[in-house]
Parts: sequence; structure tokens; C-alpha cells
Amino acid sequence: MKDIGAEAQRKCKGEYKRWVDSALWKSSRSRIRPDPRLLIQRRGFQRYFEHHRIALQSSWEATIGYLCKGRHHEWLLSLVKVRTWSPSTSTEITHLLEANEALQDENKGLTWRVDELEQYTRLNNLEIKGISSDEDPVDVVKKIGDVLKEPVSSHDIDTCHRIPTRKPGETNIVVRFVRRDKRHALLAKARKQKLTTKQLRLSQANAVYVNEHLTQANQQLLGAAIASKKEVAWKFVWTSGGKVFVRKDEQMDAVRVQDLCDFTKMTK
Repeated sequence: MKDIGAEAQRKCKGEYKRWVDSALWKSSRSRIRPDPRLLIQRRGFQRYFEHHRIALQSSWEATIGYLCKGRHHEWLLSLVKVRTWSPSTSTEITHLLEANEALQDENKGLTWRVDELEQYTRLNNLEIKGISSDEDPVDVVKKIGDVLKEPVSSHDIDTCHRIPTRKPGETNIVVRFVRRDKRHALLAKARKQKLTTKQLRLSQANAVYVNEHLTQANQQLLGAAIASKKEVAWKFVWTSGGKVFVRKDEQMDAVRVQDLCDFTKMTK
């Protein structure tokens, strides 16, 4: 049976001989501090260097021998393989990196498509913020409709419930309308008028916000757009159909923000 330890020792000694010589020279330059008087004569320096070379060589061989006696044969052989990579191995690594980059791009595209589909399922929804948790969600939606002069009946509502927020104890209301045109009409009027709980005759005095029900990804985009608005001096940031748009001023065309990287375009 082939002695793996002997093979590892032989390969290590052979493969790393050149590396050891190079390392010894570098080590001698950085670590050896000879007496300046020895450097006056070349022969003196050569003897000094040879003395330390032999000492380091012996230490290296002793380390290899110790590892080969233990259970490190496979590790030593793998180390030799790493030192002897062929051009084909380098080419294979390049291909793997390219394939990985392509998969990342594909995954990014699929993630975007899934988010688009999720946002599409929310086109009949509105999200209402600023209402205390003890208020009935359906009654709140009806009161908002009355204040905005866009009456909402129980037949207009498919479902209405609360969802948690990042702040502990606070919840928002999500209402899904049976017809999309009713949802659009209520949202359009809510954007033209500032709402408060006082107008809705509710207990607490807060501002009330009626917005599109965005996915988490689009919420992050909207938040980043609002945060960047002052930095780049853009005047308008809004959502339409679950999509985030920005516009520098009244004369400029609207630009849709689809990715966080798109904010670099705003700075140019």
C-alpha cells in the first residue's frame, strides 16, 4: 500500500524547494540583523547567510516531517496542488466566476419580476396610516370617504384589516376595494386634501395618510427617493400604480426608479 505520508513529504520537499530558497532570502533581508563588520567582507556575509539558511532549512524540514507523521497528509498534498495550478485551472475559475455573475444577474431579474407581480396584486389596495389601533378599520375607511366626498359602502370593500409596522404597538390599515376605479377615486381626492383624525371625529389628534399599498422593495425605493430628494434638489417624488417616480422640476420628464442604483442618475 502506498505510503501517503512519504509521498506528501517527498512532494512538499520537491515542490517547495524553490519557494524555501526565495523565502529564506526575503527573510534574511527583513529579519537577519548581522554585525556591520561582517558586511565589510563579502565572504563574511556569505558565511553568515549560509549559517542562517541551513538553520531555517532544518527547521522547515523538521516541520514537514512532523506534519507527515501526523494526520495532515491530505492537507499537505492539497497544498502542493494549490501551488501547481495549471492554466486550465485558471481558465475554469474564470468560467465559474462568469457563470456566477450571470446567475446573480438572472436572480436579480427574477426577484424584480416577482416583486412586480406582488405589486400588481395590490393595485386594488390602499394603506392608511395615523389611525390608533382601537378604531374599527371599516368604519375608518367609510369616514374617510365621507370627508373626501367619495362615499364608500360595505359593498365597495373586499377586505379591510390591520398590518404591523416597524414601530411596536402601531398598525396601519389596509383596505382592498372590489373595484379599482373606486380605489383610484378615493386616492386621488386624498392626495389633494390633508386629512386629520379631527376631521374623522376620532379620539387622537394625528395626521392621516392614505397611500398606495407598496411592497417592501418599493417602500425602500420610495424612502430612498425621498431621502435623496433634498441632496439632488429634485422637487417631486411620488408613486403611481405601485411604481416610484421622480421629477426634477415642472419642465423635466418623470423618471421611474426601479432600483437603488438608479439614484446615481439623479446626481448627474
